[in-house]
Amino acid sequence: MAIEDNEIQIFGDGSQMRDFVYVDDAAEAFLRAGATDGCDGEVFNVGGTEPISHRDLVELLLDVAGTGRVRYVPWPDEKKRIDIGSFYSDSTKFRTATGWCPAVGLREGLARTVAFYRAHLRQYVEAA
Repeated sequence: MAIEDNEIQIFGDGSQMRDFVYVDDAAEAFLRAGATDGCDGEVFNVGGTEPISHRDLVELLLDVAGTGRVRYVPWPDEKKRIDIGSFYSDSTKFRTATGWCPAVGLREGLARTVAFYRAHLRQYVEAA
């Protein structure tokens, strides 16, 4: 939506928290898990370094993209019933086992993502 200079709607006040890990960092985490014997038979969470609210995420995205806008809207009943609230991971156990840490911060990851989709948008969105 931001890339196409459209409106991003945030349900409610946007206070729900999430964390994000860039795809290259997620791939590196999988590779390290496969190469680390201490990971065998274990369960791990892998995520970003700190949670961010939907509200702050969209503001950051708009800043990075330089386009788009935000509008806060009431929760639609069908979406409010299934919302999970805040959800973010703690990667401490995985970091301890493998030494892995995300290398790409959220701002940089968004910038890379925006640049990629700007270059390849036609392959993902049909022309109107």
